[in-house]
Amino acid sequence: MRNTRAGAGRTAVAVAAAGLLAGCGTSSAGTAAAETASADAGPKAVLADVRAAVRSAGLPEREVVEGFPEQDVAEVFSERAPDSGLDAGQRRKVAALTRELAPCHVSWATGPTGPTGNDPAERRQEFEAVLAGFEARGWKERRPVKEVEFGDDGTLRNAVHHKRGWTTYAQHTESRDWIATSVMVTQDSCFDRLTDEEEDLLERAFD
Repeated sequence: MRNTRAGAGRTAVAVAAAGLLAGCGTSSAGTAAAETASADAGPKAVLADVRAAVRSAGLPEREVVEGFPEQDVAEVFSERAPDSGLDAGQRRKVAALTRELAPCHVSWATGPTGPTGNDPAERRQEFEAVLAGFEARGWKERRPVKEVEFGDDGTLRNAVHHKRGWTTYAQHTESRDWIATSVMVTQDSCFDRLTDEEEDLLERAFD
């Protein structure tokens, strides 16, 4: 049960990263969450892997974000409050958790147009090339690429890889009007330390 809940909390924060990526800068934070076990890869090494995987696929690595963008975090959560049902104190807690987890998170995403436009075949090739870039750098496939229906007319492809205490969640979404690809990389030990209450808050905030 604990592992299932930890995975849900981790996914919730990954969704938060995707929402905060567009048009934002990077953040740097030196919190306790950044501390790593000796067996874990360091955040800088993981960041280098993400940039290299994106670059090897011929895609712009400038979109790689280290951690969560800090600007306007409070406003983002405040705007979501009517939908989430969280009170002001809970929203502040979610914002604090997001900042604390920032050093344990690296993200990359393409916009709905992307460097090759909206040609489905080319965009799928880009997604596969990014995954191959991770595997070439020692990331092990934890879950093969899986495709599911997305909405009424779309598909969602996702894959999970692991390396030295970090997990990569990659997804590629296609619909009639847009195509987008994203990668979220999280440090397992950071998210494993979340309490049940903290995971509940994250799930409620980003459901």
